[in-house]
Amino acid sequence: MTKGFLLVATIHKKYLTAAQFLADSLKEYTNHSVTLFTEDDWVNDSGNSIFDNVYGGAPHSSRAKLWALNKTPYDITCYLDADIVCQSTNAENVFDLLEDNDIVFGKIETKCAAAVWWKNEMDVPHGGMFVWKNSEKMKFFMNEWWKNWLTHQENNWRWGNKYIENNATFWDQFPLQIMLLDKEDQWFIPNIKWSWIKDHHIWNWIYLYDLMDNLKNKKNDIIFYHYTVKV
Repeated sequence: MTKGFLLVATIHKKYLTAAQFLADSLKEYTNHSVTLFTEDDWVNDSGNSIFDNVYGGAPHSSRAKLWALNKTPYDITCYLDADIVCQSTNAENVFDLLEDNDIVFGKIETKCAAAVWWKNEMDVPHGGMFVWKNSEKMKFFMNEWWKNWLTHQENNWRWGNKYIENNATFWDQFPLQIMLLDKEDQWFIPNIKWSWIKDHHIWNWIYLYDLMDNLKNKKNDIIFYHYTVKV
């Protein structure tokens, strides 16, 4: 059974540089393969030698990762946003977090900028790091996630005041929430067996603006650190 990391870089060259930096850190701390999906113009970038596989064809979109997910070459995949760095050998075991689920997520932090369209008491999966099984069911799910995001990018808003339109439409977490949590929505997919990543505060990341508060007691526990690329 193959296992590996999937990264995506589009739109800004800084994201490609960040993905290369992330891949280098993954190679330092793990023995797993790393695959990049990117735009055609960046396929032959010299820094891409760090990747085991490089695929072009990615759309010039801020959410091209959703396009790439169902194209993973691995049986079990860990997706990571490009602006993350690996800093622990515990990353070697990230694939074990899947257990018998189709997909597992960390919980998004309510103080995060994306936490703007649901009630604060809701637990919402974060689309910046997750592990999934590459089954036909999950290929369908990933394709639907991409189609769902494209649909509400086309101003086909149909939720009225249930969600805040101006806040929700930008984020890939919004269609993810619809598909996994909103049982009344037409995009809801009930047959996905998903769960939270255990100890998600460790397996997730520490945001830059919260650095001082979190690092005091958790510095040695951070596995993936999210530092955020400015463009």
